[in-house]
Amino acid sequence: MQAIGGGDLSVFDDAEFVLLQYARAIESGTVTDQIHDALVRQYSPAEIVALELLVDFYVGLCNYIASVDLPFEGGEFIGWIPEQEAISERFE
Repeated sequence: MQAIGGGDLSVFDDAEFVLLQYARAIESGTVTDQIHDALVRQYSPAEIVALELLVDFYVGLCNYIASVDLPFEGGEFIGWIPEQEAISERFE
């Protein structure tokens, strides 16, 4: 989560990197032939459809949550790039 939130995708292998780039492109509506072609080289058509459905579901969910101003469950949102201390408090 820290790597993705911070934009440091160097920790991911090639297939994961392409998948993350494609997911971001779906979310922002900026899928290019280059991104799609890279994805096709790494994943099957069934996996690509599943990825697209999953990303679209979460984009829709985020839009719904924002539209009804739904509060966070379980307390304060720690952000997309949580500090190590916040992670330790919750998971260690």
